[in-house]
Amino acid sequence: MTKKLSKVLLAGFVLFISVSTNIKAQEYISTSSFRNPVSYIIRDIKIVGNNRFDSDPIIVFLGLKKGQEISIPGDDISNIIKKLWKQSQFEDISVYASKVTKDSVDIEISLKELTQLSEYEISGISESEADDIVKELKLNKGRMITKNLITETENYIRNKYINDGYLNTEVRVFKEEDLSDKKGSILKVDVNLQNAIKINDITFKGNNSIHSRHLKGEMEKTFEKSFWNWFKTSKFVDKDYREDLNKVIDYYKKNGYRDARISSERVYKFDDYNINIEIEVDEGKKYFYRDIKFVGNSKYTDEQLQSILKIEKDDVYDTSLLNKMTSGSPDGDDIKTLYLDQGHLFARVTPVEVSVKKDSVDVEIRIFEGEPVTINRVIVKGNTRTKDHVILREIRTRPGQLFSKTDLQRSFREISQLSFFDPEKIGIVPKPDPLTNTVDIEYSLVEKSSSQIELQGGWGRNQFIGSLGLSLNNLSAGSLFDPDEWNPIPMGDGQKISLRVQASVSHQTYSFSFTEPWLGGETPTNLSFSAHHTVQVPFDSRRRGRDSNSSMGITGVTVGLGKRLEFPDDYFVLYQSLNFKRYSLENYRLNLLSFSNGNSNGITYSVSLGRNSSGPSPIYPRTGSDVSVSIELTPPYSLFMKNENVRPGDDATTEELEDYDRKIHKWVEYYKVKIKNIWYSQVFLEDLVFRVGSEMGFINAYDNEILSPFERFYLGGDGLNQYPDGRENIGLRGYANNSLSTQEGATIYNKYNIELRYPVVLSPTASIYLLSFVEAGNSFLNFKDYDPFLLKRSAGFGARIFMPMFGMLGIDLGYGFDGTLGNNNKSGWQTHFVIGQQF
Repeated sequence: MTKKLSKVLLAGFVLFISVSTNIKAQEYISTSSFRNPVSYIIRDIKIVGNNRFDSDPIIVFLGLKKGQEISIPGDDISNIIKKLWKQSQFEDISVYASKVTKDSVDIEISLKELTQLSEYEISGISESEADDIVKELKLNKGRMITKNLITETENYIRNKYINDGYLNTEVRVFKEEDLSDKKGSILKVDVNLQNAIKINDITFKGNNSIHSRHLKGEMEKTFEKSFWNWFKTSKFVDKDYREDLNKVIDYYKKNGYRDARISSERVYKFDDYNINIEIEVDEGKKYFYRDIKFVGNSKYTDEQLQSILKIEKDDVYDTSLLNKMTSGSPDGDDIKTLYLDQGHLFARVTPVEVSVKKDSVDVEIRIFEGEPVTINRVIVKGNTRTKDHVILREIRTRPGQLFSKTDLQRSFREISQLSFFDPEKIGIVPKPDPLTNTVDIEYSLVEKSSSQIELQGGWGRNQFIGSLGLSLNNLSAGSLFDPDEWNPIPMGDGQKISLRVQASVSHQTYSFSFTEPWLGGETPTNLSFSAHHTVQVPFDSRRRGRDSNSSMGITGVTVGLGKRLEFPDDYFVLYQSLNFKRYSLENYRLNLLSFSNGNSNGITYSVSLGRNSSGPSPIYPRTGSDVSVSIELTPPYSLFMKNENVRPGDDATTEELEDYDRKIHKWVEYYKVKIKNIWYSQVFLEDLVFRVGSEMGFINAYDNEILSPFERFYLGGDGLNQYPDGRENIGLRGYANNSLSTQEGATIYNKYNIELRYPVVLSPTASIYLLSFVEAGNSFLNFKDYDPFLLKRSAGFGARIFMPMFGMLGIDLGYGFDGTLGNNNKSGWQTHFVIGQQF
């Protein structure tokens, strides 16, 4: 009888809540004698089912103790369960009154603990995809496996692959006992992607004015299966499909169909792996501009604004063009930018339809000019290494100046060109104050490593050529003697120091350079100094042997001065330099010299005028150009010593000829002209860049009988090989190094280059892009043989990776369509390793 009564009391007193991952709770409360709460004194507390946690800490955490008064039923029991549930450690929580007397009660709390995630196993997808899912869902070891986690994992993975076109994806998630860990379980995920659903056919209806071919062309990510569609996927992705429907309507509106809409669309099954899409369009009328008026403009006349708008009466009504020319042109040739560049930061330019009759639209362009805004403060944040003055001297916004959108864009480019900051994370935020008509400009920057360890390698003429260099590109030379700045070396003033060693079996080169970009810190005047020394010994490429008894050395020193100009604009730079070189021959014979022992000296003056607006990033330029013309010349020594340098007669001895050669080449004389231009533009996609380049160079002498054997051009290959005779190696992919020039070198060359580039990743740690190219060029020994249309052609593809510590690395695979000197067979496929340079 006593046991029977206890069971009845237990059923009456118990508040039982079963909690699961989908957060359901059930309360079992007596409906007879305990409808109203009754107070009891807790006589005993017992925790059961707790394997990972001791009972006493749980009791303390719940705030329970013997002798405490508790109401049953009531909020006291509910609060116990809520506190435990919030810990996300339990699958079921039950609270019982195990023994009840007239004024006391024994409380029993029964727990069913969740199991911990000890391992996970994901099958049916690649390891990298599985790793991504683990990171996205945070499936960390030790996480509790709840029903909610299982459901969330199933739904996430299924939706992820459905959005990628795998509409029939099946996902099964379950837990399995981990025999090696009694407290843990293995979360197993089986993914069955099946085949991606592809688009068999897209049909448009109702498009009486625009052909279906044009409408399909506007759909950027939704394509039919077709034989020629090699580079486009025909997978059906609903999100992309919805975006492409909007693009179809946008295309209609660009062509004047203001009221165009999708009246209906249907996606239906074609077979188990393909679908058909049927889209019905309601085109509506085609509209035209009837009247365009400017309202609110006082600073500029209607005629001035119309010259920018460039939309006339009876033009096709195109709202996208109207919005672009009023306030949304990426090139800055819109009306709002006109106002912004004159300080009108608060200006608004709003096109409004004021009348629509039949097929005509009247438009008012309502302008609120506002007062000009002056720059109050310029704030630089995030430059942890680079000093403020290095940044402030490059930007175009100054306190006291009128606000200018174009100045902001130019400042962005100049900061990017420093190569000290991540160009993808440069933030420029104007913070205006309407009460004072001023604005603060805040530049938010993220430093990146700018110094480089250069490690080059190449193969040419049957020998390996390696280079090792160190470039410190943001040095603080003024702090070299301050011990506090050595962490590890003084940085932040923008100066550059470079040390480089190149070596092979046949030559060694040592070089040093220093650049101060702002001489005196007040004007953009660049001062540079460089020195180099090279030694070359004869090398038999067939026998791979060298003659250590012969050598040629060249020692050079250069001092240069470059100045940024203000006219025609401040993209122009004038650079001048003075160079001294000494060539030393010791039992070393050059093809164009009759003597093998002696010295030649050269003093050259160089001047170049260039305009570089490419950018904004120097690693991956998207727009702009880089154009330069340079002249390098020596004094005309032959004119001063014409009477002394009399050529020996035909009966002259070898010694007399060598002596004559030493005299005329004691001081090297020549003049060299080079022209280079490169253009960048974005095509089709924002990041797809079209690069077009051409260059030409020629070298000549004041006296046709004294043409310098040094400083000539050698065409072909990767342009990596270096020689001590001052030659210029011009790369032309698809051909072996120097294979398109004679052993004497060329006095004239020309080269054309087209590249299409697409970035894989652009980040501070590594920038990677792919490219395809076509090139053509040739070199000639004499100007009389020059033919600008006789070109050696090639095409190919490659990749580049830029890492701050190592510079530019890459590989190109090029196919030469023509023969080389002495070989009429096609050059064929050539592999070029590009390290530390770009074509």
